[in-house]
Amino acid sequence: TDFIVSVRKAIGPNVPLGLAFDLHGNLTEEIAAAGTVFSAFRTAPHRDDLETGYRTADQLIRVIRKGLRPHTHFIKIPVLIPGEKEVTHYSPGKELYQSLREYDMVSGVLQSNLMVGFVWCDAEWAVMSALVTCEDDPALARQICEEISRKAWESRYDYSFGMETADLDVGIEMALAGSEKPVYLCDSGDNTTAGAAGDL
Repeated sequence: TDFIVSVRKAIGPNVPLGLAFDLHGNLTEEIAAAGTVFSAFRTAPHRDDLETGYRTADQLIRVIRKGLRPHTHFIKIPVLIPGEKEVTHYSPGKELYQSLREYDMVSGVLQSNLMVGFVWCDAEWAVMSALVTCEDDPALARQICEEISRKAWESRYDYSFGMETADLDVGIEMALAGSEKPVYLCDSGDNTTAGAAGDL
């Protein structure tokens, strides 16, 4: 947030600023206010990093060419979903993220985004969030953002790992029981490459 707000101060209020995010990013109100257009990954595991950058650039070009002053609506959704449960091959993430493309096709919408957040970050803004930007219609941005948020909220109990999992003690017992397959034990959520601090 500090970095993005500093960039906004440096370039002034009228220069369009495009921001691209990992869908596990934690957004704040200050970030939503500082940016002009936004894009977040729509796949987990992530396969659309280049596409996300292009979507951000396309929006910026559209804003500049048409002289737009976009409106963004931002909603924090009080749900904590670990990234391992938000795999977009499985429901409900699959349907939620596919629906974003449909919202993007609505006339006047620049981009709709849903971010799971990074739950292992011990901060008050570590929650799921929705962000919708429209060309010139704040009411439309709010309406679509509320729809996305409601869908995410209503599916909060439907998230699962989509694979065999176990607590540590049970996992070790399973491994020692002579499984014929290799057994992989990992604390996959709380690792430095997933955004945790280096001391974890």
